[in-house]
Amino acid sequence: MRPSITALLISILAPCGLTLPAAYGQFTATYSFPLSATDVPIIPNVTFGAVTNNGTGGISRLSGGSISNSGWSTGDVINTGLFNSFTLEPTAGYALDLSSMSLRMSRSSTGPSSIAIGLFVDGVSQQTSSVSTITSQSVTTSSFDTLTFDFNDLTNIVGTAELRIYGWDAGGSVGTLRLDNITLTGSVSVSAIPEPSTYATMAGAASLAGAMWWRRRQTKPHRSARAS
Repeated sequence: MRPSITALLISILAPCGLTLPAAYGQFTATYSFPLSATDVPIIPNVTFGAVTNNGTGGISRLSGGSISNSGWSTGDVINTGLFNSFTLEPTAGYALDLSSMSLRMSRSSTGPSSIAIGLFVDGVSQQTSSVSTITSQSVTTSSFDTLTFDFNDLTNIVGTAELRIYGWDAGGSVGTLRLDNITLTGSVSVSAIPEPSTYATMAGAASLAGAMWWRRRQTKPHRSARAS
């Protein structure tokens, strides 16, 4: 049986430490914040960063699997310099489509009562219908609220995406915001515009595989020759 072009490509790429990329994969990634072990989701072809703070107080891990910090704005309008955030970046040659983000939140009695989500790619705010207007969400004082934000039109992200969680309208600077089970859904696929090096590698491998396939075909006896 003659080997397929795909099989030939795999045999050529494997010694070089290369593989044919998976075409498409949906994912659900969750930050569950255990007291021990990493809190960074592990998803093939996507690298997630830890949740960090910017301008707010240091992040503390709490029993039961959540994080909390203070230092939020006491003003009644959003302060875009105060937020918690995390990043995700596709592997070179891949692109991200983001579908939605959900998270559980609660606050202390003087914690921020309004929150919003912003999404940036390579440091640039994305002006799309899902995230261009930051919408306040009420955060209860007694229990967790589960909030969901849709990003259905954020597609083909090939750079570093950053999700920022803003909080404001706190009753005092020591008021805390508590986060749990931050979950992001989306998909990762081969980029529509691969890196130049990817083009060169795949084109070279395809040419070599084609030449090998043609050579084998030419050197193999035809049926008529075998019959005679």
